[in-house]
Formats: sequence, C-alpha cells, structure tokens
Amino acid sequence: MQPAAFLFDLDGTLIDSLPLYEEAYLSAFAAHDLPLDIETFRRDIYCKGLPLKSALAPHKATHLNNSIRAGRDAHYEHLLATKLRWFPDVLPLLEALPPSIPRAIVTGSHRSYVKAIERCLPLSKYFPTIITADEMDPYFKPHPHGLFLAAQALGAEPQHCVYIGDQVFDMEAARNAKMANILIAREFTPSYARDHADRVITSLGELA
Repeated sequence: MQPAAFLFDLDGTLIDSLPLYEEAYLSAFAAHDLPLDIETFRRDIYCKGLPLKSALAPHKATHLNNSIRAGRDAHYEHLLATKLRWFPDVLPLLEALPPSIPRAIVTGSHRSYVKAIERCLPLSKYFPTIITADEMDPYFKPHPHGLFLAAQALGAEPQHCVYIGDQVFDMEAARNAKMANILIAREFTPSYARDHADRVITSLGELA
C-alpha cells in the first residue's frame, strides 16, 4: 500500500551537511576559546539535537549564546551556499517517486539555512513544502508538531504518511505523530537509532 505522502528530514538524510555544520560549530566555539572536540559534538550535540544554550552550559558560557550563534550561522550559511551536496542516492529517488504521492521536508534547520541551501541546490524544485524550525518553534522534534504541519499542508492524514530520517529524534517524532517511520542509516546515524525505527534502509533507492 502506498503512503499518502512522503515526509523527509533534511540534514543527514537528503544533504551531506553535517561536516559543514560541524566545521561552523567548532569554529564558533574556538573563536571564544571554548573547547569542543568532534566526538563530543557528534555524540552529545548533533545526534541528540542539543540546543546551543545547553551545549554552552557545561562551559558556564550561556551568556555567549547570541554571539556564538551569530558566528556559527554566518559561517554555516556560507558553506551551505558554496559547498553543499546531495547524497548520491537522493536525486535518483526523487526522479523515481510517483508524482501522484506528495512530498515535504520537515527539518530542524532554520529558514535562513534553507535559503542558503537554495543558492546551491534546488530544494523547492523537488519539495514545494518545507517546514523548518521557524515554523515548528517552540515544538521541535521529537515533538510531532512539524510533521502535523507538513501533513496538513499536503492534505494528508498523518497516520497515512511516512517520515524518513537519520536520527533517533526523527523516529520519535514520527511515532509521536502516529506516523510510520523509516531510518536511513548514514555515516553519522548512531547504531541505537535502529531500535526506534519501523524499518531501516541503507540507501534511499530502497524506497523506489
């Protein structure tokens, strides 16, 4: 049975943005002499969807939140606009999906990030509906609010949609929306994420 709609996470699912975000994040911390290594960033910040203020708390540096956010975002948006790439399995899937099945993106990224991405990749060509953190605020994944917004925009019942993502909070958001979920196991997907998925794939080509 075909789903009523395909909903996709963005970062780490469709676009190879983690190395760029990692570079911008670590650079912003270093600019304020705050220690942050790659392993800690990936394990405790990226994979857990930790807010910046929470990442700053162990350093007793929450007062630097706005300054570090501004530096990080300026760097990251430049990288998104100049160096971003699709994962190799994305465009073949998007071309193969039946046009009768609507699709949307539900991402924790901000609208300013999406605008930067559009300078490099034609997101809106393939996804006319894109729900960002700005629309979800203050109900971020694993809260289902963003998925409900996307389903509503597509005229689909949430329980008849499928959400595809690469992290545990993606799977949890889908569960909270009573929506089927599919985990795409990428390089930075933690192994324990499989325990939260209805189905696990290693290539988006498996959806076609």
